[in-house]
Amino acid sequence: MSHTLPLWEAEVHSLLQGNFEEICAMFRAYASGGLDGPSDEMDMEEFRDFVVECDLETKTYPFNVMTSQFTKVNSGADDDNTLELHEFLTMLVRIAIFRANPSWGLKGKVDASGASKIEWKPLPGCLQAMLAERVLPNARRDTTDFASTFNSAAVQEVVRATRNALLEWFELVSGGKDTIDLERWTKALEERFLLSSLVVHGHKCRFSQPQSKAAFLQSCADPRKGLAPDELLECVARCGVAKYRAVEGMDAAASVEGFAQNLLGHADEEQVIVAITGGEVGGQLPTIGEEDVAPGRRSSLTR
Repeated sequence: MSHTLPLWEAEVHSLLQGNFEEICAMFRAYASGGLDGPSDEMDMEEFRDFVVECDLETKTYPFNVMTSQFTKVNSGADDDNTLELHEFLTMLVRIAIFRANPSWGLKGKVDASGASKIEWKPLPGCLQAMLAERVLPNARRDTTDFASTFNSAAVQEVVRATRNALLEWFELVSGGKDTIDLERWTKALEERFLLSSLVVHGHKCRFSQPQSKAAFLQSCADPRKGLAPDELLECVARCGVAKYRAVEGMDAAASVEGFAQNLLGHADEEQVIVAITGGEVGGQLPTIGEEDVAPGRRSSLTR
């Protein structure tokens, strides 16, 4: 990847170095880990989460084209189809170049002198713009301080109010076993149609399989043994904060309560969001009590 290299190399290095702490926090957030512990690699699905949440796709540079860059970055010695941190940095530079200059390398119109009429947007400017406008404002960060969110008075009040119903849900899903494994956890979310990407009255609401996996792994004392009943409460809280983080007006407590409503089948995403933000569908969220867990439901929204 020359693109006038090395004219921009020093400036790009300085730009990445100046944002390195933030970029590392992003990388940790999207590289969700595995049953053996924290991961230092980002797979394709996790990379897609990053691209979608940062709104990096354009009409001339869609995700399926970015995947070719993903493959090229992995064509070295490892060839493992995952991104390590240094490869993720390379991807940021590649994406910045090609989303700003989708016609790079193609023969374009020229003027009378033979000079190209295409206005090129070179490095480091295109990278700086992408970081400032898309990546830094929108990308998730590693939530190493989640304990303070979970232990806050407002979230703990929601946890106490939903505890009995969630533990009853646990018994049903686990079949009476002591834990729920990762496969069963993911299947339970799929059965509720909770892995989705929606826009509800202008509010983005997105929850992916990598996010659900990350919440599971970060909540388990021993991921190989599975999710224990008390760990479910933290896992639901992590899922709620992740799912509704882009909805203006929904704080952590409302997000946790909203996801609990989704999981128990008491309310879909539209009802949760409208109850907090207002909109065409009125009313407050139903109270979660000790009644039977509602059967599976399908949101009326187009998914």
